[in-house]
Amino acid sequence: MNTSYPSGARQLADSLQNAFSHDCDFALRPILLPCGTTVYIASFTNYCDKKYMSEALIRPLLRAEKTKDIPSCLCASRLMEISDPAECEREVLSGNAVIFYDDENKTVLWRTDVKSSNSRSISEPEGEIVIRGPREGFVESAETNVALLRKRLKTKALTVEKMTIGTYTDTDVFIVYLDGKADPSVVDEVKKRLSAISLPSVMDSGYLEQCLGDRRYPLFPDVGNSEKPDKVAAKLTGGRVAVICDGSPCVLTLPYFFIESMQSAEDYLKSPYYATFVRILRFIGFAAALFLPAVYVALLQFDPSAIPYSLYRTIAVSRAEIPFTPFSEILIILIAFEVIREVGVRMPRAVGDAVSIVAGIILGDAAIKAGI
Repeated sequence: MNTSYPSGARQLADSLQNAFSHDCDFALRPILLPCGTTVYIASFTNYCDKKYMSEALIRPLLRAEKTKDIPSCLCASRLMEISDPAECEREVLSGNAVIFYDDENKTVLWRTDVKSSNSRSISEPEGEIVIRGPREGFVESAETNVALLRKRLKTKALTVEKMTIGTYTDTDVFIVYLDGKADPSVVDEVKKRLSAISLPSVMDSGYLEQCLGDRRYPLFPDVGNSEKPDKVAAKLTGGRVAVICDGSPCVLTLPYFFIESMQSAEDYLKSPYYATFVRILRFIGFAAALFLPAVYVALLQFDPSAIPYSLYRTIAVSRAEIPFTPFSEILIILIAFEVIREVGVRMPRAVGDAVSIVAGIILGDAAIKAGI
């Protein structure tokens, strides 16, 4: 980034024009006031809302008589003064419009946000579908995601801090927490780890997740993530810290405990008895998925007498001509399940659904023939 911009408005305009001479969407609009002063507006046309710029910036400037009238005549919702001309390049690249002119032997610089709202609309996240409860989901705009959290947490204790990460992307990252609820040491540790990140680009919150965890290659996840604002807001009230990355609909939460993977936002909307029953079912399913293949191999290969005779006879007949050990069979079937899951998730919806249905029929038929 160029850091040697001059202070004069005309010289600054020439410097910006030279810096972005290879960009066809860079626009530098000069406007001559009746007092003889030229006001410049620098922006990227494809990145900004053209209608907003015309109505809120250019049209009011055409009616301004003197330079002292400029701040009051602009219809921008947020107008901030820039103290260093070297910041102009970064502001323009961030989707802002920079307005600058000479006034009383000094260059006055203003910036206002004119970024177009071209992100997708708020919808229900496909990965966290609920039957009962809020159906709003985060989007790729970090500002929108912060607004969704403020919509639910109407308190001055909600603190939002901003930093930029990525040499080339300069991605906006927001740290959100409730002052007085979150542990200050946890907040400081999150800021420390984010500040230590040195990456050429940050395209998604997953880039940050690898650096925020306690271990580089964790066996279990140690950073939570969610696409539901109500879920993240509930965690903030519990003392967690949220990290919002611009360009990603997944919001990270820290610290994260393994027990949270067994919880659902819907549990708090049901009776405690039913919610407890459902959580017990999740633990049983988790234990079965983790231990049942190993128990099957151990019983079949080392202690067949522990298997009921009728079931063992069916298994023995079905395995009579199979040239694989029980361990190899389990390994192959687990890999087959992963391949089927990847096909169902990664392939186009029509192909993925068809493959999943056919795979379910084949596996079901195999289970029936095996006597299970």
